[in-house]
Amino acid sequence: MKKIILLIIVAATFFVVSCGSSKKTENDADAAENRDGDTLETGDTDEIQTDEEPDDGDTPEQPEEPDYMELYGVPKCSLQGKTPCYDPESDLVWSSISAAELSHNNALIYCYDLEEGGFKDWHLPTIDELRTLVRKCPQLETGGACQISEECSDPENCWVSEACECSLENEIFSKLYDTEELWSSTEINSKFWTLDFDKPDLNLQYDIPDFKTRCTRNVHSSGKAEEVKTQKVDCEGLLENAQWNTVSSITQTWNGAYWTPTQQGVFNEEPTTEECRFKCKENAFRRVWINDYNHSNVEKCLLDCSKTKNALCSYPDTDIFYDNDSGLYWGSLTKGKVYNQNPEESAWTNAMNYCENLVEGGYDDWRLPTIDELRTLIQNCPETEPGGACDLEQEDHSNCYYTCDIDGEFTGKYSRIGDIRISLWSSSITYTGPYPPTTRSFWVVDFAYANIWGSNENNEKDLRCVRKDETPTEGE
Repeated sequence: MKKIILLIIVAATFFVVSCGSSKKTENDADAAENRDGDTLETGDTDEIQTDEEPDDGDTPEQPEEPDYMELYGVPKCSLQGKTPCYDPESDLVWSSISAAELSHNNALIYCYDLEEGGFKDWHLPTIDELRTLVRKCPQLETGGACQISEECSDPENCWVSEACECSLENEIFSKLYDTEELWSSTEINSKFWTLDFDKPDLNLQYDIPDFKTRCTRNVHSSGKAEEVKTQKVDCEGLLENAQWNTVSSITQTWNGAYWTPTQQGVFNEEPTTEECRFKCKENAFRRVWINDYNHSNVEKCLLDCSKTKNALCSYPDTDIFYDNDSGLYWGSLTKGKVYNQNPEESAWTNAMNYCENLVEGGYDDWRLPTIDELRTLIQNCPETEPGGACDLEQEDHSNCYYTCDIDGEFTGKYSRIGDIRISLWSSSITYTGPYPPTTRSFWVVDFAYANIWGSNENNEKDLRCVRKDETPTEGE
């Protein structure tokens, strides 16, 4: 029995060894067949193993990316970056985007005052710096076909629409995932270049709309805020019959966009040594003309007629003026209401009747002024001032209109008493045509442009009535 069991064990052992040897021989044959083939099936690639040295399965070591946080205190920029980050391609650090939309002036100040990521030396980027953020639009990227730059900012010479915009659908054109229009500091003719990452394209904008802002800084700068810049300047804009209150020069500080406080004087009776303030002299008072057209009101310090009448003066709380040079009193400025007195009469006739019936300042001898009297109120336009090249007796009246700049329209520049954008009737006739008499024209002074021209009697104009002072003034 023992012999039978021993024979079975020996036979089984021989069978196992034979099978193992057979399988190993099969695998070696398969491997040899593969080595003789042309390619290796590697899934995503069909590259051939050509290295002479056997592949030991190790992946070549990749150089480690610098630790930008350790080097520069900020991480590398990435899409949807929410905090300051470093762009190694441009060597610039970018701040997070401003929460609010800002005017260009406020954008400059925002970057100048910004403290973020431990840095204080931020600035509003130039258009060149802003273009380093562009991706997926080769012509707008740095070195692309678009020529707009800090050195070439004139759109007539450097901007071509095809080269300075892209129109791809569903693309993110900013390295920082911006889709807004951002300000640059690059200026030309009081306009500033912006980069709209929504399209993207470049635009020239006045400092009127508000856009968001990203500030930038060079990674190699100190990070410290610039030394505060100051300068001493003389105050400007002192009105006639006014004096500085209390200094005539101030020290200004640069805030990133402009020097502050302004050197332009403002009316303020509270004394200060830090701002340019003025007040009216003792014998004068302040008068403001409200400008309803563009709200740039006109301000003057007028001599008080109750204290002196040796020059052009007025009375507080009235619109009556006295001109010592001509001896004329000028009544309050009157508009449209006079023409409702008698709708059957012409506008000019209503103006005449209004002045003849006027009682103002205790006087009842008012009348509509002649054209010569109206001209005594013109200033800053020699052609139409009394004795100027404008000769109303001649047929050629080209020297009577559009001879001076139009910048007096909203400033009261051409009126000695500060009238803004008005045309005043005179009683002087310029033309009498055939009947009916509605064809008559009368001379008018337009104080918006300091010109003189004839107006049909049915045109409604403004008026100031006038009277002659027969009483000698001080010094006569």
